[in-house]
Amino acid sequence: MKYLFLFLKYYIYGLLTAFVMVVLIHIYGFFIDSFYAFYDYKISITTASITAIPLGINFWVIDYLSKPLKFKNPSIMYAMNGAFYYWVGMLFSIVTLILILFCFHIFKFFGYYNLLDNLIFQIAFIMGIPVSIVLKKLNFLDN
Repeated sequence: MKYLFLFLKYYIYGLLTAFVMVVLIHIYGFFIDSFYAFYDYKISITTASITAIPLGINFWVIDYLSKPLKFKNPSIMYAMNGAFYYWVGMLFSIVTLILILFCFHIFKFFGYYNLLDNLIFQIAFIMGIPVSIVLKKLNFLDN
């Protein structure tokens, strides 16, 4: 029951964040660029409820890294730390890839842009492993 409440807590944090982003997109679409004006609110609610899961995981990872839990079994502690380092490494990778995509778009490298745009999440999942190892070796997330 404790874990259900923990999941619901972070899911609600993610849901609120997702709803704020959806509202901002709707405001942007109605007042600035009509391309982003979505009139089907069912899609927006579905998107926000699905997006709340990874956002909630991000909030949980941030909370865990700020005050790590102590486990009785050291194997579980190493597995949890490895998973959190992988998650942060994947986030670093995806931000880096988005910046590279932005540079490709600015400098009109459309061939590379299309290739990277189609594979951005797969590359981020793979690059999360070496980036997390580098972050761990540099003690980037240790207090």
